[in-house]
Amino acid sequence: MPTKRMSPARDMNFLNRLVLLLLLALSVNAAATSVNGTLKNTKNEPIPYATVSIKNSKQGVISNLKGKFTLYLSPGNYVLVTRVLGYETNEQNIQVRQSILQVTIILADASQKIGEVVVTKDKSDLAKQLIRKVQARRKSNQDYLNSFTAEYYCKNTLEKSLSNQIDTTDKIDTSSFRKNTYFQETYSKLFFKKKDRIKEVQQGYRDYQFQEYEKPNSSISLGAQINGTQRGDFYENQTLETNPLHIVHNRQEADFNLYQNTLDIPMFSETPFTSPIGDNALLVYNYDLVRSFFQDGQKIYEIRVWPKFKQSSLLSGTLYIEDETYALTSSLISFPSHSLFFLEKFDLVQSYIRIDSSYVLDREEYIYHSKSTNKITVSTVERKNGEILSESERIKHEPSYGNTLVQYKNHLINQEIANSFINRGQLIYTEGADSLSDDFWNSVRPHTLKPKELLFIQKQDSIFKHRNSYEFLKEQDSIVNAIKWYNILLTGVSHINRPKGMTYFFSPLLTAVRPLAVGGYRHALAGSLEKKWNNKKKLTITYEANYGFRNQNVKGFGTIDYTFNPKKYSSFFIRGGDNYNVLNDDQSLIATFGRGNFLRKINAGLGGQHEIVNGLLASGSLDFSTYNSIQNLTLAPWSERLFGGYNLPQNFPEYNQVILELGLVWAPKLQYVMTKYEKISKGTDCPKFSLSYRKGIKPLFGSNVNYDFLTASINQNITVGTLGTSKYLINAGRFVNDREIRIADQQFFRSSDRYFFSNPLYTFQYLDTALRTTKAFLQGQYLHQFNGALMNKIPVINKLKLQAVAGAGILMLEDNGYTHSEIFIGLSKSFRIKGQVFKITTAYVSATNTETGFTDGFKIGIDIYDSWNHSWSY
Repeated sequence: MPTKRMSPARDMNFLNRLVLLLLLALSVNAAATSVNGTLKNTKNEPIPYATVSIKNSKQGVISNLKGKFTLYLSPGNYVLVTRVLGYETNEQNIQVRQSILQVTIILADASQKIGEVVVTKDKSDLAKQLIRKVQARRKSNQDYLNSFTAEYYCKNTLEKSLSNQIDTTDKIDTSSFRKNTYFQETYSKLFFKKKDRIKEVQQGYRDYQFQEYEKPNSSISLGAQINGTQRGDFYENQTLETNPLHIVHNRQEADFNLYQNTLDIPMFSETPFTSPIGDNALLVYNYDLVRSFFQDGQKIYEIRVWPKFKQSSLLSGTLYIEDETYALTSSLISFPSHSLFFLEKFDLVQSYIRIDSSYVLDREEYIYHSKSTNKITVSTVERKNGEILSESERIKHEPSYGNTLVQYKNHLINQEIANSFINRGQLIYTEGADSLSDDFWNSVRPHTLKPKELLFIQKQDSIFKHRNSYEFLKEQDSIVNAIKWYNILLTGVSHINRPKGMTYFFSPLLTAVRPLAVGGYRHALAGSLEKKWNNKKKLTITYEANYGFRNQNVKGFGTIDYTFNPKKYSSFFIRGGDNYNVLNDDQSLIATFGRGNFLRKINAGLGGQHEIVNGLLASGSLDFSTYNSIQNLTLAPWSERLFGGYNLPQNFPEYNQVILELGLVWAPKLQYVMTKYEKISKGTDCPKFSLSYRKGIKPLFGSNVNYDFLTASINQNITVGTLGTSKYLINAGRFVNDREIRIADQQFFRSSDRYFFSNPLYTFQYLDTALRTTKAFLQGQYLHQFNGALMNKIPVINKLKLQAVAGAGILMLEDNGYTHSEIFIGLSKSFRIKGQVFKITTAYVSATNTETGFTDGFKIGIDIYDSWNHSWSY
């Protein structure tokens, strides 16, 4: 590689950062000496998750997976106290001087001092007897524990490397200045009521993360779309803007408490994990008594647990059971890698304490790393005597390593907690939680931070202003705004300006070139402009202009959408355009794109939405439109050959219409997160209801329609324990006034595709023709995903990681007493392509209706996993 020379500006920028890093390193080490220690047992094995503290002091740390720890101490004499379950407490005197001190601590098994308890029965049988007693204790504990409050401190880190060393060689990885560590601290008060009703009030929060900016991506999805108000899906689980690989402690969405019967962790698996001490644990787990020992005068049993069915959503690890009370006091648990979407490994360490005859979590720790590696560009600079010899770049693949530590305190059992309080939001941020001093954090931390974390915080505090400066943001924007060939062709070109909060996006050639458009080839120019403010208000402008060469005309549309109150989902929009629109977007693929499903629509309108009370969202819009047939449009000759009978345009006279539409969506007991500036829906376990009213107003602005149309829907997602998840949608409606209904205003029902298995929650698989009605209708769909609950228990087949799926649907029309019904059963399998997870489904469908009778066959479909919301579309 030819030698490259850095520009003077870039050279100075690099030197400034290097000097800053070295000065910070010196400042940390000038006042303290690094004490590096290793914990081992008598078999020379490392001891992880042990607490190493300074006697008569709050200062302490936790050993890592390799049994290593580091403390920063001023010169002097100290006593290190080491505690970990299963080993004798160790006290060791150390003498700290100016040089780095290396310490090795050997811990003796707790059982060695008292003597191993003699086991006369088969260890497996005895372990099962102990688990039965633990199960009984778990139930009594749940019956007694109706509510509690507690405070807790949480620390989250995410790193690209496990090393804690600072590179001081002549080869310096400049990417480590901003990409090596993610660090977050929170301090909260937790409120719990029975039936898993949890609320968190976050009293302290600080987040040290380099805010990378991701380009907008275009995507292609298959499936039908239905009006969002009819679906009632606005209150689905939304997500905070965070890294999917960063597992933040959140008991509202992922409660790892093993005293529950099952652990519902949607970020890991759609199927809840059976707790090793749950009601059905003995049916799905193997147990073995490893040993028993005494600690602090209490006899403890150590039990190994592992799954009977390897491909199921089951756990493995070690349980520590207290004698006489038969309570779970501690655990080291591993989650199965095949159940983790984006992680290769996730280990959970927990300890419980007894308060008023109940056992509650005292401490939790997550240790994990990503399944897919991160591709990063690393700049390396070779220097000699201060002179730059060369600069090179290389692609480096590194997994992300994460750690979350949670420490609880001040538990109060069975406190009175008002329903009105706990129902108002899952997570609430108190005013000023993000601007607390170092003195506050030093007072609430249970242990001192690692040297790397201390250095990182000091560095971040020092360069916070620099990161938010105009010059720095512009420099980072220039990196993101670099245009590659695949941006132009496949994903689109974006340009950002973070100092102004602006994002510009231009659609790729893949979507601009439209050879199959109405009237033959059309070329489109489309994109968006987005303006974001720090208070979460947002303005979005989307547009498209397209030109048809055969008919030599220009068409297009545009929308302006402004969110002015993010805490109430309050927004308004203005829209308009002149374009060729589909008459019915709920059609089979060939019928959707056949010219018989298109008309010309010229429209202008406005509307908005606002949340009246929690879970009740009102929306409204007023639109003026002119509809024309495309019968006089010159069509491409190939369209008739391709679409056949679906290619004949609808013949109708031009007409105008003014439509008023009002909607209500009600999500009872909606849970949410309330941040400083916005409200984020976390969904509800209750059924969600939607009501929509559409009015054709005549003769306002020459409108030729006069009707009133009402629709109502109900939908819900239900977790059926370890047996999977169920979803249903019921939609009904009718025209209460049908004096003047035009072609675009009828209610349509999508015809099925020949081989494609479409979303079974909104479509039918064997509806042989598209239907329309101006009378009453009822549509219902049900879907159940077994999520491996059946297939994972069949030997040999479970290695294929297949999942069973089943469902049913019914459609009833007042016209001629028409009824269509169908049931289906199938298998699905998920797979990964470059970090994106897909699922392919093959199903056998049996259907019957009053027009064509019985039919059946096989269909195949594909779905794409939403990594931010941890869900599939079906």
